[in-house]
Amino acid sequence: MTEFDICHNALRILFLTSLGLLIGCSRTTENSAARVPVSGKLLIDQRPLQYALLEFVPDDPEGSQVSTVMEKGVFQLPQEQGLTPGLYNVAVLRYAPETVDGISAAQQQEMAASRALIPERYQSPGALTVVIEADKTNDLTLNLVSQKKR
Repeated sequence: MTEFDICHNALRILFLTSLGLLIGCSRTTENSAARVPVSGKLLIDQRPLQYALLEFVPDDPEGSQVSTVMEKGVFQLPQEQGLTPGLYNVAVLRYAPETVDGISAAQQQEMAASRALIPERYQSPGALTVVIEADKTNDLTLNLVSQKKR
C-alpha cells in the first residue's frame, strides 16, 4: 500500500465517521420511529475482528447511510442511530482513532493488526450485504473471508 493510499483511506475514514455522526445525530427526530436497533459481530475466518469502521449503505436512495465503530469484535446501533428496514451494502474499513491518548500499547497493536487483516474487497460497499427487518431482532453476524482462505 502506497503512502497515497494510506492518506486516502485515513481521509475517507475521517469523512465517513463525521458523516455517520452527522446522520446519526441530525435525523433522530425526523425518522427515529422508523429506525430499528442493530447489533452484531464481525468475524474474519470465523474469528472476531477486534476493530473496524462499518459503513451501512442503503440500497434505497431515500435511506440513511450510517457508520459505526466496531470494537472487540462487536457493534451496536441503538434505535435512535439505527437503520431503517431494507437492504444494505456494508463496507468494512480500517479503523484508526484520531488520537491515541488513553489507548494502551496493547490496544494500539490490536488495532494495527485488525487494519492489516481487512481484505480490500470488503472496504467498498457491495461485497457484503445485509437485510434489516422491522419486526425482528437484527443481531447480525458478518463473516469476512481472508484472501488466503479464498
